[in-house]
Amino acid sequence: MVFVHKFELQGQSGMLVIGYDLDEFQTYQLNAESITLLLLTVYLMGTIIYYQHLIRNVAEPLGIMTDIAFKYSRNDFSKRITFESYDEISGLGTAMNKLGKTLQATMLMNREERELLNHLFDSLPSGILYFDQNFQLKLVNGPGQDFLDFWRRVDPDAEAKAMPHQFKEMVQYAFKTTAGSEADLSWSQRHYNVKVTPVIQADLQKTTGVLIVLQDVTNERQLDIIRGDFITNVSHDLRTPLQMIKGYSEAIIDNIAESNDEKIEMAQIILDETTEMNKMVNNLLDLSRMQAGYVDLNRQNVDLADFFDHLASRFENSFKEAAIQFTYELADGIKTYTFDEEKMNQVFYNLIDNAVRYSAEIGKRRKKFIHITIRMDDVLDNVIFEVSDNGIGIQAESLPFIFERFYKNDKSRTYSKQKGTGIGLSIVKTIVEAHDGEIEVHSEPGVGTTFLVRLPFHAV
Repeated sequence: MVFVHKFELQGQSGMLVIGYDLDEFQTYQLNAESITLLLLTVYLMGTIIYYQHLIRNVAEPLGIMTDIAFKYSRNDFSKRITFESYDEISGLGTAMNKLGKTLQATMLMNREERELLNHLFDSLPSGILYFDQNFQLKLVNGPGQDFLDFWRRVDPDAEAKAMPHQFKEMVQYAFKTTAGSEADLSWSQRHYNVKVTPVIQADLQKTTGVLIVLQDVTNERQLDIIRGDFITNVSHDLRTPLQMIKGYSEAIIDNIAESNDEKIEMAQIILDETTEMNKMVNNLLDLSRMQAGYVDLNRQNVDLADFFDHLASRFENSFKEAAIQFTYELADGIKTYTFDEEKMNQVFYNLIDNAVRYSAEIGKRRKKFIHITIRMDDVLDNVIFEVSDNGIGIQAESLPFIFERFYKNDKSRTYSKQKGTGIGLSIVKTIVEAHDGEIEVHSEPGVGTTFLVRLPFHAV
């Protein structure tokens, strides 16, 4: 290749001619391009290697940590981050692992505490209900739900209400005044003590809901009534014989009785009334002693036919007076039973005595009966003593309390034969349970009553 350049210098013209080998230039150019390509290749390879390093040591761990963080948010702590190197990313991963362990331990502790609180909440004997500002039920425990179920059964309009109207008045008062209230409320012969407490959010200083605590006090109310009836019964049952004893004693002292026979008759009346009062006091003492756990059983093998024949003889006059037919029936294979004869005599004496006292009036039954059946229950492995009658029966509302101390089914004194303190069936239940047995009652007013005494078969 040749370059030519014309020029003039000091009035003279000239020409500069430069020539060089083109092959050498092309060689140089090729070498420069090769070096440039090589450098670009090295740079690209370095970039790729660095990018792979970033992916392997930064992006992938960050992606893994992101996935694990989402798992943590779903309470899944089964995964942990593992490392192939130790750098800033590994430090972050170590922190996340520690965070996961701490969260897992905290969640486990919170779950255990929550389960414990739920268990305690549901185990509380009182019903608990929490209503928000819109009168919507947000929280309820087992007894509280039992109350709501009961209320919906007895209130025909309950389905259209969030709560009983008595509750609503107390809840509205709590929202209006931020003060609690307490009341005794009743539904269908059940009684509840109800306490309403406002729940106040401290930072907002406003009532966010109300907590209702209700306690079923039906049994307590019933026991109060029973105790009152007991005092009335005992007062009546003691006053009458005491007046008779006083009157006849004065008659004897003042020589009102003219003959020896009259004095003996009066003395016999005094003795009979004293015996009845002594029996009443002994029954009360026996019941207190037995219910305190002091029951000594003198178990012996008893011939059941002789046992019930003896019982029938004690009621012979009562059966004739009330026109009652008494029968008993022993199933095949059951001739004797091992129990405390004196105490079980008390059990069946009370059951038969109740059947006589609460038998139907003469003329209301074509035939009055008391029948005792002794049979085996092969399913429950028990011997059953079934005492049935066709007397006046027991009201359904009285059945749950029939074995309570001092409870009387018929509180009226229409019939003088229905006197008593109401402890007979309590004594019966205590003696049966001391023999590892159970007693239950089935009755229909106007039809009759059946008592089932179940005793374990192994004692036969």
